[in-house]
Amino acid sequence: FFGRGCVAHVSMAHPIGPRLQERPAQAAAAEGIAVSRGGTYVCMEGPQFSSLAESLTYKGLGYTVIGM
Repeated sequence: FFGRGCVAHVSMAHPIGPRLQERPAQAAAAEGIAVSRGGTYVCMEGPQFSSLAESLTYKGLGYTVIGM
C-alpha cells in the first residue's frame, strides 16, 4: 500500500468466479468427497460466541455457513 505498484480491491459480491469454483468441486468428486454447491457465507466480527437466537436468525435469513 505504501510502496511501488498497483493497489486493487476485489469485489465481495462475487469473490470467486464460476471457473475457480469448478476446480475444488472436481477434485472433491475425484476423491469421492460429497460437496454442497452454492450457499451464502456470513462473516461476523469476532471473537465471540453467538447466541442460539442469533444463529437461528441467520439461518432464517438463508445463510448457509456462519463464521468469523
